[in-house]
Amino acid sequence: MLCVAFVNKPDAFGRTPLMCAAAFGHAAIMVVLATGKPADLIPACDLKCVDVDGRDALMYAIMYNQAECVKKLLRVGGNASHRDRNGRNAYELAALVKSPTVNAILKKHKEEEDRRREEEEDNKRSEDNPVPFKEAFFTPQYCLPLRKYMEDNLCMESFNYLWCAVAYKRLSTQDQREEFGPIVYNEFVVENAPQLVNIDSKTRAAVSEIFDKKEFPPELFDVATRMVFRMCDDDVYRRFCNTPQFTQMVSPPIPIHRA
Repeated sequence: MLCVAFVNKPDAFGRTPLMCAAAFGHAAIMVVLATGKPADLIPACDLKCVDVDGRDALMYAIMYNQAECVKKLLRVGGNASHRDRNGRNAYELAALVKSPTVNAILKKHKEEEDRRREEEEDNKRSEDNPVPFKEAFFTPQYCLPLRKYMEDNLCMESFNYLWCAVAYKRLSTQDQREEFGPIVYNEFVVENAPQLVNIDSKTRAAVSEIFDKKEFPPELFDVATRMVFRMCDDDVYRRFCNTPQFTQMVSPPIPIHRA
């Protein structure tokens, strides 16, 4: 078996065998180096190794437009958030390379990472709260008092947006989405909308980009919906959970002992 020192051995510029395999598009060799498989012929190399410019194997695959290598490195644990000595991460480097295929792979990876992180945060919130926000939002027992609380605290645009976005997501036909999608977009998302929902400019631009294609996929509002759910959970719902009304709703009834 080859030793760990060999698979991570750099040349004069800090380039390892993995970086060279990524740069030249040798995806199969690269996977063997990165995982030590099949048959554990060699020890897995260190994906964190960088050259003299602070660039790792994933960055080499991006710089040389090796889309298949980019995909496989991300799959085996490549870190797209790592920054080189110029302060660029994989996403920013890909924007400079201007490869549609590589950028599409990284965009999908980022969306999956963001979704995974949000799910982990949601699970942690669920552990901290006996009734998670999403459960309360869809349960009549909690939803009606929550709606009244959000109305009293000037958050009704968020409540109304969530109902409309979820309703859009549940539509079963393209015709229905083409009819209802513009209503939701113009009411809550477009600049100066009547009930402008509180999302950041990047998220608003992402939704607008999909909307402008006029294809109306079921996931049109997903990125904005996740953000609004998260913000409500972090802010107004936490305050609602501290109200006597909520405490009374989640507290078990006091048993009555009859003589």
